[in-house]
Amino acid sequence: SIFGSTVNFYLFYKFLKRDGKPNGFQKICLVKTLPNFVICFAFLLWVVPVTALDYTYSQLPYRLNSIIGSLAGSWAYLFTPFLQVSLSCNRFYVLYFPFGIKTLKRVPVTNISIVLSILIVSCVCSVGLQETCGYVYDPNFFCWRPEGLPCSDQLAKVILAMIYSITFSSNVFNVLTGARLLVNKMVGMNQQEASRRRKRWMIMFTQSVIQDCLHLVDIINATYLWELSDELWFQFLFLTLSFIIIYTLDG
Repeated sequence: SIFGSTVNFYLFYKFLKRDGKPNGFQKICLVKTLPNFVICFAFLLWVVPVTALDYTYSQLPYRLNSIIGSLAGSWAYLFTPFLQVSLSCNRFYVLYFPFGIKTLKRVPVTNISIVLSILIVSCVCSVGLQETCGYVYDPNFFCWRPEGLPCSDQLAKVILAMIYSITFSSNVFNVLTGARLLVNKMVGMNQQEASRRRKRWMIMFTQSVIQDCLHLVDIINATYLWELSDELWFQFLFLTLSFIIIYTLDG
């Protein structure tokens, strides 16, 4: 959590202090550091102290636990994949429409996508602020979990379905981007330079696909794999440790 908080705060600072007017890609990257930082910082300031002090779930202030859970465990958790699909869409747009689309040139598409993502995620996760509908940290089992009541279980299913849909959409854009990179001819440069540039783009493309799947891996861990064993250490690995590692790696 210390490493993840430091990395994401550093990235936020570097993007914010970058010279010149930021393009759409840089804006999304700047905003994307915020939910990553929120999750890592929530572990640092809440999960670690609560666990280290040997508090039980019943000893924690319910409202505070619910607010932190809704902010880090739901809002930030869902916001990051929305921004990831925006990045994939941005790469697709730049490759397929290098000179832009005339009707969109005066429209702040990036700003609109960021604001829409915030609104959608906030609407979904505001439900979790209701009593019995929250996402909370349980130090008895070292994990974040829904409250185990019908409302919270239903909300968890909605978030799961949204992450599956977002990851699928993002990788559709990635496949189309990869196809474009494979067939697109490099004009205005020699063969060696074209080969070098194509190799660099393919490395970046592979990284993007892996990054898009990080959240899917974590949701599979937290939904299915942790149930394969009743051992506490096993569940800790696939619930809590998976959660923090994914957002550290994302940074």
